[in-house]
Amino acid sequence: KALRMSWAFALVVACALSFSHGESTGKPEVVSISGRALFASPAAGDLVKLEANLAAARAELEADPNNPAKIVWVGRRLGYLWRIHEAIEVYSKGIVAHSTFAPLYRHRGHRYITLRQFDKAAADLELAATLIEGKPDEVEEDGQPNAKNISLTSTAFNVWYHLALARYLQGDFEAALRGWRQTL
Repeated sequence: KALRMSWAFALVVACALSFSHGESTGKPEVVSISGRALFASPAAGDLVKLEANLAAARAELEADPNNPAKIVWVGRRLGYLWRIHEAIEVYSKGIVAHSTFAPLYRHRGHRYITLRQFDKAAADLELAATLIEGKPDEVEEDGQPNAKNISLTSTAFNVWYHLALARYLQGDFEAALRGWRQTL
């Protein structure tokens, strides 16, 4: 039990590191669990490259507008720039057109976790879990690849991992444990 709590605490801290507590003239991107306003920090890494990747993803979607995987990539690229609300909007519009495409719910659920909207995250991730049930799992391409450029996770792993995290952050430790076991 202590190990589970340590992992979850580390994840919460890691998510919080991308936000600053400082003053901003804009609207906070997130309100923390403790009620503090958090503002998006400048994206880590090469901002020019991140913006170019977003432009490329948008161009690919424009060339193939009925491809839900292209919608996912626009949302992911927005997320890497800490434009979380925009990413959620992209996923939400995609869901209207592709309501049975599980990755849209998986990624929107992930972004809801970032915004500390755990009920919405869990609802999306539960739906994603239902949509992938009984289907072959697929490797999920990394948007920010590791040094060897080898994807390390799958759609099912990410659905269950993020669902478990949302349940943990809601205080439903038994559901979180069931979800984390599904990742195995």
